[in-house]
Amino acid sequence: MSTLGCGDVTFSSDLGRMFSVLTVVTGTVLMLIILPFTFIQFFYAPWLDARDAARAPRQLHSSTTGHVLLTNYGPVDQALIQRLRQFRTPFALIVTDLKAALALDAEGVPVLVGELDDPDTYERAALVVATQSDPLNTNIAAIVRERSSSVPIVSLASSPASVDILELAGCQHVVQLGSLLGHAWRGACSVATAAAM
Repeated sequence: MSTLGCGDVTFSSDLGRMFSVLTVVTGTVLMLIILPFTFIQFFYAPWLDARDAARAPRQLHSSTTGHVLLTNYGPVDQALIQRLRQFRTPFALIVTDLKAALALDAEGVPVLVGELDDPDTYERAALVVATQSDPLNTNIAAIVRERSSSVPIVSLASSPASVDILELAGCQHVVQLGSLLGHAWRGACSVATAAAM
């Protein structure tokens, strides 16, 4: 459909020539646009997705024990990762999105593709650090407690009311960064005021 043949049979009328032009244009569109798009959409893209899914770790190696599991990749977690690397402590970051996991893995961050609400995700962990929102941290603590009653859980809390709830859910240590910063700020202001007098 993308050629006119060898020229041994040609149209001589205007209607036949218009049919030839329409056939060539339709064939070109089919060959250059529709077939490649179909191939990419239904064969090549699923193959790439399957290859990426196979590359992302969904569980830690069976010999991995005593590791720290992080549930977020925010500024607090990034600072904690630097410390964990400094002290050569094994850790993994739980990531729910495959593309984000592959990007972090390419940056050299050990990742574990899994759901935060799956108890199997927290298997054999020595410590779980929950730095999501307060309701999600509470859910993580309850799920970890479902898996193990002895794994220490450290959590961030954004409000004072959440501290008690997180402790009831099973967190051993609940840190309120806002409160800590406020105390540090007040202390720095009082030192500066005393020095100015």
